Parts: sequence; C-alpha cells; structure tokens
Amino acid sequence: MTCAVLVPFSNTVQADQFLRFDVPATCAAVEQEPRHQGQKTVEIIVPVSLDLATDSKISIRELQVEIQWNRGAYQVTDYQPRTTMQSEIVGTIQVEDRQDRHASAGLDISSGYFDAVSGKACLQAGQKNGQTLRYEEMPEHDILVTSGTIKRGTGVNFCFKPSRSSTLLGSRDLKIICQVPEDWKGGVLLVKCRARANRKFLGTFDDALQQGSAFVLPVFLQGNRQARNFANEFVRTEQQLRSEWRRYQTRQQGSQVAHHWNSMVGRTTKPIPNVWVHQLIQAGDDDWLEKYRQQLPSHIHSTAHAFVEARRELVELGR
Repeated sequence: MTCAVLVPFSNTVQADQFLRFDVPATCAAVEQEPRHQGQKTVEIIVPVSLDLATDSKISIRELQVEIQWNRGAYQVTDYQPRTTMQSEIVGTIQVEDRQDRHASAGLDISSGYFDAVSGKACLQAGQKNGQTLRYEEMPEHDILVTSGTIKRGTGVNFCFKPSRSSTLLGSRDLKIICQVPEDWKGGVLLVKCRARANRKFLGTFDDALQQGSAFVLPVFLQGNRQARNFANEFVRTEQQLRSEWRRYQTRQQGSQVAHHWNSMVGRTTKPIPNVWVHQLIQAGDDDWLEKYRQQLPSHIHSTAHAFVEARRELVELGR
C-alpha cells in the first residue's frame, strides 16, 4: 500500500524518479503491562525505508518522518529514537593552554626642539614567565537524530541526519508508545516522509531535491483476529480503489474531445481532481466521497464506499 505525493518546492527538480519511500501494509500494536484506570498502553513499531530508485549521484542530507493518528487521537507517552548527537572523536580531547606574562625595563630619549626632527632611543631588557594549563574537554558533536511530539502530544516528528559512520538509506524502526482506551483493538496511522538531497549535475553542480510521500497505515492489536481481518480488508479495498482509479484516469485522458464539446454546449460539470483518490484515503473523514458522489462512475463509487466502510470498521475498534 503506497500513497506517494510529490512535494513541490521552488528551485528544485522533480525527484520522484530518484527517491523511494516505503512502509509496511499493516502494523501490529503490542499491549504493554500494566493497565491503569480503564486505559492501556500499546507499542507500535513502524519500519520506514528510503532507497534510491536509480544509481544517480544523489547525496541525501536529511530524512524527516511524521507519525500521527489519521482518525482519533491517542496520547503518545514515549517514542524512540530520541534526540541523539555524535562526534567523530571517541571520548574526550586533551587541550594545552599556555599563558605567558612579560616584564620589561627601558629608557626612552626623545627630542622635541624642532617639530620636524625628533629622535628616540630605547634600551630594553625583560623576561618572560607563565604557566601551562592542561585539561580535557568534550569534542564538538553533530546532531544525528532530533525527535519530539506534535499535534498536542498525539504524534511524533523524527528528523535524521547522515554522518561518516551512518547513512540515511535503508530501513529504520520508529517506535511510538500510546495510551488508548481499555477496549481498543485497532486504528489508522498517517505516516509522512520527506527527504532533502543534492544531485550532482555534470559532475560539478548540485541540484536541490526534495520529495515527500504519505502513507496510510492500518494498525491492529496483536493477537486479535477480528482487528487483523479488518486491517487486511482495509488494504484490499484501498488497493482495488487505486487500481480502478488509475484505469478510469487513463480512459478519461482519451476522451478529452467529448469533455470539450460538453463545455462548449453548456454542459459544464466540476471535474474530479486527479488527486481525489489520495485525498479520500488520507483524509480523516469521508467528505471527499460525498463531495463527488454524483460524478463518480458507479464502479468507482462502489469500491470507494467499500473502502470507507472498511476504514470505519477498523476505526470503530478503537472507540
């Protein structure tokens, strides 16, 4: 299940052919002990991966991931990884500081009889003494990870930086621990990923790239068969809806003449946005289905309704 949305920015080039994000189709929530006053705590680990789609000369400078609840809002009590800093130097460094003091004695002779002529003689002798301070200090550290809560504590933002010993490519596990109702069995997370990178152009110049993708991730309580089935149905209907929508768009592109003729004779209809299916899947409500219900072909409307029902059933398990 993938919902990739290219994030446009000025002075950048489209990077969808270079970077590829991914998360699993479903995710399990593991209940933690003990329970407290009608509440329980669940741990959710979300694997997020970033890879290069091609062998282009791309250097990734930053990876940012936001995890929040798509419907409902549950308090985050803990998350990993936390903010982390690292130095290329292990341990402390030794510093030597030399402080010198000077003492001198001398005689100055000058003549001021004539404005244009002056003379100066100096005889100077002195000595130098001081002390040397030796101590240890921590070397400068660079930020590897920054993380913190968002959405009034119901989501988490992670930001990763590369280093000499680590890369932003590959997979990393992001963990959130949430407090949910005692009878909670499932829900839906929204995972937003964004990367900033540079690409070598003609071997010399750097093009700035920035790409983002969003994923809707159904979550089920581990060990609960009903919740797992609802999550799988969510994935099945979502994939079917995307597939039918792509075929519909392809057919629509071949019938632009008919649309132009209808507009000329006064049969104007509000076109369905190309991102309609993404908006419906990522939205926290069903407004995008109701808004275009009359314009949707019957088969797409039927599949969209099945998806909305699958989402509703999964979300209801969390209430």
